[in-house]
Amino acid sequence: MIYASQHGFLPENSATENRIAMQALLDRGGTIVVDRPGVYDIDAELRIGSYTTLEFENGAAVRKVPANGKFAYAIVNKGAFEKRWDEHIIVR
Repeated sequence: MIYASQHGFLPENSATENRIAMQALLDRGGTIVVDRPGVYDIDAELRIGSYTTLEFENGAAVRKVPANGKFAYAIVNKGAFEKRWDEHIIVR
């Protein structure tokens, strides 16, 4: 289990810092816990791959803050961009 706050995903960070930190964790896979309450800004979609669980503790939420234009999803199956299907993904 990986605690996101220990890897730079923090409510007080910028949207870019949070996106970079969380994407690095999602690229590792496993179980990632957003363990601190607060609103976490991100400036682009987060891509989640197979065998990954992303759990938000009570009071934690993601907010989309587009840097350059719009983006449609906060969290999307990584395979959607690679014409494949990632599986065993849980977002809670």
